[in-house]
Amino acid sequence: NRGDGRLRQVCIRGRATPCGKAMHRRASASWPGLDAALRTEMQRQKQLEAAGCAIPDEACDPSAKMCAALFEAAAETPEQRRVLYRLGLFAGQVIYFLDAAEDYPEDVAGGGYNVFAGAGLTHAEAISAARQRCNIAAGEIALCYNRLPFRQYKDVLDNIFFLGLPNGISLTGVKRTQRSAGHGQIESV
Repeated sequence: NRGDGRLRQVCIRGRATPCGKAMHRRASASWPGLDAALRTEMQRQKQLEAAGCAIPDEACDPSAKMCAALFEAAAETPEQRRVLYRLGLFAGQVIYFLDAAEDYPEDVAGGGYNVFAGAGLTHAEAISAARQRCNIAAGEIALCYNRLPFRQYKDVLDNIFFLGLPNGISLTGVKRTQRSAGHGQIESV
């Protein structure tokens, strides 16, 4: 019914506090170690931003470690744990740098934190630096990905890691709202 769709929409967007709290309680009860790691890294991220960290590799570290912890939680074996942690670490770097390059104009205009602006880079330099770091991380992601034995969804995952990721990196700095469908953007349902 219409009400259920609205609740689903609100929960997905994270605007409904009761829904978000309930989901968080269930998740943290199932994975208390993961919850603690995410809390620690979120706090570290806040501290780095409050301090005005201008070192890109240092600024992205908490986000990268959060993503690594999430990927690692999906492992079935100790070997997969190591590989997925590393894959997640580099995926987190890509996410952080792409977001920082995309948000640069708004961050600078609004006086918000942006590691690239803090490092004294122009928007064009930020895009270049983000793209360079993301390409390096994508290479590491590919090395990790190729070490994993996929039984399901290999075609979909190949598409994500070998087509979608490079395409997303090529669009560094372009707002998601300005991308045409089929070029690094998934249309809303």
